[in-house]
Amino acid sequence: MLEDCAKLWWDDITGPATYVRMIVDNLAEAKSVILIVPEDIPWHNQMYSSTSQAMREYDPELLLEFIDCQDENFSDSTGKTNIPFYLLDHYAYPDVKNGYRQSSGQSIQQYLVSKKVLLNRIIWVTNASAEQASEWIQFCREYRAKKRYDGLFVIETTESVFNYGVRAGSNMLNYNEFTTYYDTLLFNNIVCSKQTGSMEWLQYKATALALICNYDAELSGYMLNMCDFKAQSPIDALRNMIDDSLYTQRYDVSRLSKEHPISVICSNEINPLNHALWKAQLQVIFPMIEAERIQIIERYRDEIEEAVKTEYFDFNRYINRYVTQYGERLESAFDAEVGTLYRMNHLRRASDTSLYLFFLPNEDDRVHLALLHDMRNSIAHVEPCSVELVDQFFAQYPYKW
Repeated sequence: MLEDCAKLWWDDITGPATYVRMIVDNLAEAKSVILIVPEDIPWHNQMYSSTSQAMREYDPELLLEFIDCQDENFSDSTGKTNIPFYLLDHYAYPDVKNGYRQSSGQSIQQYLVSKKVLLNRIIWVTNASAEQASEWIQFCREYRAKKRYDGLFVIETTESVFNYGVRAGSNMLNYNEFTTYYDTLLFNNIVCSKQTGSMEWLQYKATALALICNYDAELSGYMLNMCDFKAQSPIDALRNMIDDSLYTQRYDVSRLSKEHPISVICSNEINPLNHALWKAQLQVIFPMIEAERIQIIERYRDEIEEAVKTEYFDFNRYINRYVTQYGERLESAFDAEVGTLYRMNHLRRASDTSLYLFFLPNEDDRVHLALLHDMRNSIAHVEPCSVELVDQFFAQYPYKW
């Protein structure tokens, strides 16, 4: 299932799939590409696989080769970084390797192209630091392939390299400019569509994890498949993953952004995650509570209309009062909020304090109204509802009033 998630993300989700297509389109136009990717880019290896597959479909004669900057030595015999020397040493025939003369008037880049050293090759440079990326970019600025068969480069780094400039012949593609929260939400919805459970639970899971995990769809996909959110909140599930060292070997926390959910958990400042969970409940659960409020009013419209026109006795002030809401007298039943309906169920009529102002005769209805009151009160105060309340709410939804 997790392997399917990787292909889904890079092949079918709008942002990532567009990123792959833009890489291929630039290479097809004989332009080398500079990639800016985050440390937590989802399914990194699948990005390579999807790009390789797309290139083969476009032109099967092109060969994609990877150079890992952490594994390779780009120094020449003097110990200085020399990318042309490295390329000649690895890809050129001996006579070509030793044939370049600076006095010829050709740049080393022109020599590599003219001698077809990188014929039909696309060199993808990975794990480049800012310094290494700058050296490769400096080299590529003068490497002008006339055709895509002349040899092209993909320079991948996690550091911003805008200061090094990008001239004609290369293009910069920043992953974060192609992907958004909506890509993660779309991904989550597709994953959830293949899972069992109520539509409401699945919608809530998809939205909550899209907001919590943000761009990290791989983390979101893992949690969708491995965590039980009826037993624990997404935040607790994430904390337990870290405590148990499950899955987190993928991350070097010291290199993650401070906004990444794992960084937030490790810093013990979980307010951003609580806020994300609250936003999910605001988007998914709050409209359901409002729908139930309307159902209550429609079911008991006459009783509520009569109650708002009737005085109740205020035992604290020993006076008769009409129901107010937001400091003003409530005039219409349809304006009554959940909290007001809940309160009216506890007020006593001024004319006869043995009678409730508005009373739900069914005990289950009263219990459910209390649940709606507690949840709406939490959401209104920008606090996420507990797992127990959410589970109880979804278990009864849609409630039959």
